Amino acid sequence: TDDDIIIPYYHMVCDRDLPHIKHLFRYKDVESFKSDIDFLLKKYNPISLADLLIAQKSPNGLHKYSFLLTFDDGYKEMSEIVAPILKKKGIPAIFFINSAFIDNVSLCHMHKASILVEELSKIQNKMMFRKISSILAECNNNSQNVLADRIIKIEYKNRFILDDIANLLDVDFKSYLKKYTPYLTTEQIRELIDDGFEIGSHSIDHPLYASLSFVEQLFQTQESMTLIANKYSMDYKAFAFPYSDKGVSLDFFENVCKNKMIDISFGTKGFIKDNKTNNYQRFSLEKPNLSAKKILSYHLIRRIYRNLINNY
Repeated sequence: TDDDIIIPYYHMVCDRDLPHIKHLFRYKDVESFKSDIDFLLKKYNPISLADLLIAQKSPNGLHKYSFLLTFDDGYKEMSEIVAPILKKKGIPAIFFINSAFIDNVSLCHMHKASILVEELSKIQNKMMFRKISSILAECNNNSQNVLADRIIKIEYKNRFILDDIANLLDVDFKSYLKKYTPYLTTEQIRELIDDGFEIGSHSIDHPLYASLSFVEQLFQTQESMTLIANKYSMDYKAFAFPYSDKGVSLDFFENVCKNKMIDISFGTKGFIKDNKTNNYQRFSLEKPNLSAKKILSYHLIRRIYRNLINNY
């Protein structure tokens, strides 16, 4: 049952500042990540996605106190840093990747935004600030901090603005992709699979699903899931919503299940029992200043509170 499993997620584990992530969120270093994993192993039994899919059809369910480790966005550090640690400790995991970014052929809009903010932090040209302000239609405030905040908040539907700002700042995203290669390559993904790890879809190019039309939601899901499943010869279809599944209709879940687009899906709402078929909620362990123990304790207390107020 949902009560027998916890599903933590991370995006990044790294000891360095990465320009394409630096201004989006903070992440744990390698030692903190290892500490998290060691704590989980003391309290919970690691399972794979395959174990969860089998348990769905079994009357026995899961081993009590199980955890399924998940990672979003398909960064190359999953292959270079995370996988070796997990392999050494014998822990399975599933990596959710965006089909448009495999092999570093393009950059996600949110990563473009972080790169631009990093570049903006290096300049003190007020004329440049005014030009950027004009593009952002932020005519009342040309301060560096306000512009940086506006750039980070540019939505998926307006992502073309990021390219306009890049031209203004002389930022070449193709050169960045070539220099940093932020995402997993086909070869790295195959190696992860060969090492026993599992792969899922995280949409085509990481939009917030609540901002898409119903047709666009289905397209993002089916196209990315089909490409990944076919390319890597997978007999399962696992999908994790970018950002969150908040605002996604019941019709969507019924449609993707009916048409067998996916076998299982994952949101990010924490310790909440989901009323949608085969949809599981996850929680983040990515707060650098908090240990897995503290984060988990917080979520468990919240769950007890929901039980008490009859809202669980």
